[in-house]
Amino acid sequence: MAANELGFDNLLWFMGVVEDNNDPQMLGRCKVRVFGIHPPDKTEVPTEDLPWAWLVAGTYNAAVKPPEGNSWVFGFFIDGKNAQHPMLIGSMM
Repeated sequence: MAANELGFDNLLWFMGVVEDNNDPQMLGRCKVRVFGIHPPDKTEVPTEDLPWAWLVAGTYNAAVKPPEGNSWVFGFFIDGKNAQHPMLIGSMM
């Protein structure tokens, strides 16, 4: 696949709220309900159905912690409008 087919030329930026940071694989990922992408009604898209978001800061460093639940975060979907592969680059404090 070409880079533009993967979304690299058309990243989809977002803001959202962390609903789950209890990553069963302990990789520092979290589930984020993205404003304008995932409906606010959790019966339509339950938290467990949200994709895992990776922290761009690097989960390889023990000093980096995933954002707390209910934190507002921002990032991008690396797959563009398909919106299935979120990457987090910051949180609102």
